[in-house]
Amino acid sequence: MAIAFATYFVLMPNSIENVICGGNYVILDINSGAYTLYGYYYFGFLLLGIWESLKGIKSNNKQKIKEALKWFIIGYLSFILPLTIVYIFIPSTRVAVASIMCGFAVIFAFILTFKIAPIYHECIKVDYKKIFNSIRKL
Repeated sequence: MAIAFATYFVLMPNSIENVICGGNYVILDINSGAYTLYGYYYFGFLLLGIWESLKGIKSNNKQKIKEALKWFIIGYLSFILPLTIVYIFIPSTRVAVASIMCGFAVIFAFILTFKIAPIYHECIKVDYKKIFNSIRKL
């Protein structure tokens, strides 16, 4: 799908009507059909991530994995909910949705770094001595 959007924007240069590049954001004025389709594509994958995390929480017995999946959901919501509030109550920001999402996604990056990654590393503890000893035996 990403390739389809890239191809569309390369082959249809008039689909992007106006571009503003600020220091912290980029505003693209795209025709409404492409913008709507891209919104469904983008939010579709975010909602799929939440859906799969919920399924994983229900189907997994390991508490640490459930905890990591809960943090994934919190991470996704940490930038979906603020954007939705801004989108609804401040209509002038609608042209900068992608940049606003990037700003809120920094919160998700912190959650990934400080909550999910430590859980992951705790779950995959590797006994390197065993690995090296087995390699030596070869």
